[in-house]
Amino acid sequence: MSLFSNLVSAEGLLRVFQIIAIAAGLVAVVALIGKDVTNNIVAGRRAKELLALQKDVADARRKQAEAETRLEEVRRIAAPRELFADKFKAVLADKPTGSVAFQYKKDDSEAHRFTLQIYHAFSDLGWKAYFPAPQDANPPDEFSKLFPAVRSGVTILWKPKSLLVAPPSRTSDPMLWALVDAFDVSGFNALFESREIPDEYDFIILVGAKQ
Repeated sequence: MSLFSNLVSAEGLLRVFQIIAIAAGLVAVVALIGKDVTNNIVAGRRAKELLALQKDVADARRKQAEAETRLEEVRRIAAPRELFADKFKAVLADKPTGSVAFQYKKDDSEAHRFTLQIYHAFSDLGWKAYFPAPQDANPPDEFSKLFPAVRSGVTILWKPKSLLVAPPSRTSDPMLWALVDAFDVSGFNALFESREIPDEYDFIILVGAKQ
């Protein structure tokens, strides 16, 4: 019986060891599954954090671009007007010369500076250019009355050759349109207005505040 008992005991121990081995295997599998699940959770969190970070970076870049755009607009508004004299004169270089007078908005140093640039461009082209004056500088009365209230930007006053042509065409008033084009290539939209002006002036240019 002792031999049989020993065999039984050995077989029992073997089964116990098998059960232990199976249990250990199950524990290992559960641990691997748990690790994989944990890794997936961590990866998911990191993916969400990455997406949130990418969104924050995109928002920051958008705000930076908007700020740079606003800053550029402020600089554009604050910067004084500059006449691209070479472009301006190139448009008028092959055109007949004439006479031109100027008025600018009083107490507006930027308008005065810009008017001087225009004056020098006409002078360089050989025009009879009258030195600029502020609007209420009290020139001769008949001259002072020629000017309407100076509006912002640039206004060209001219006497149409024919009252029958309205609005002025490039055929009927080529010099007027040459002046408009000269300002246009310099980046300025010059308005024009027909007006009874003295014969000694072909054009009168009014320069108001910067638009």
